Amino acid sequence: MEKRPVNCLADRGNLEFMLPDRREANFAGGKSPEQFNYISVRGTAILEKRLRALMWAELHELMDENKHLRGIEFKETVFTFLKKYDISSIQEDGLLKNYQRWRDSFRRKKKRAYNRKKV
Repeated sequence: MEKRPVNCLADRGNLEFMLPDRREANFAGGKSPEQFNYISVRGTAILEKRLRALMWAELHELMDENKHLRGIEFKETVFTFLKKYDISSIQEDGLLKNYQRWRDSFRRKKKRAYNRKKV
């Protein structure tokens, strides 16, 4: 968090969240939330990266859980996930492909070599 630049207008985006009040703000030398309430471009990129990782983690966990514990198909899980969060910018096929790539990253890359014992 930093002070809002002079040339930057106060705007409201499509995402709003509250950060906890820092304990140092109540003491001398602490940052006041009234003044230090701007998230820089770098801070925005960090938040976006973290929120994206959380979204993918939730989707992957939900897909595994629904398929293996409840027997729900992947396409149905993806459809309910998109509806739950009102996501329209990503297609169902993109989410399915991302899950397949993530799942395949845990599989063995090479076949295991079996050595036969000589008798």
